[in-house]
Parts: sequence; C-alpha cells; structure tokens
Amino acid sequence: MKKVNNISCSPFSLYSKKGDILFNGHTHVSKIEEINDILYVNPGSVSIPKENTKRGYVILTDEKIIHKSLEGEILEEYIL
Repeated sequence: MKKVNNISCSPFSLYSKKGDILFNGHTHVSKIEEINDILYVNPGSVSIPKENTKRGYVILTDEKIIHKSLEGEILEEYIL
C-alpha cells in the first residue's frame, strides 16, 4: 500500500482523478483532507476511535461533508 502524507492509500485511490472524493475507513482515525487534488474522507469510528479522535460519523450532502460526534457536535465541515 502506498503512503501519501503519512496516510496509507488503497489501490483504488491510486486510480482516482482530480475532483474525486475517496471515502475510506478501517483506520479508526477521522480525517477530511485534500491529497493530490483528491478529497480523502475517513469518518473514524463510532465504537473504537484511535489517536485521540472522538467517536463520530460523516454526513454527505450536495453542498458539504459534515463530521459529527455521536453527541451531535460538529467536529469538521468541508464545503464542496
């Protein structure tokens, strides 16, 4: 698996193109980050978060991506 900015990228992400959004999980670390013109989104974990992240989930709308804690707190927003 290739690492970009210290993030392991799946083989799918290697074939993504500019403007794509890659939703990925498994690491239990929440993150919304642009990497090489691709938006990388990991919702983290609702049960076992890692690296001091909060338990949470992601909501995708037509206008934005919202990362929320289980308590409903908005942790991060990304405008599309």
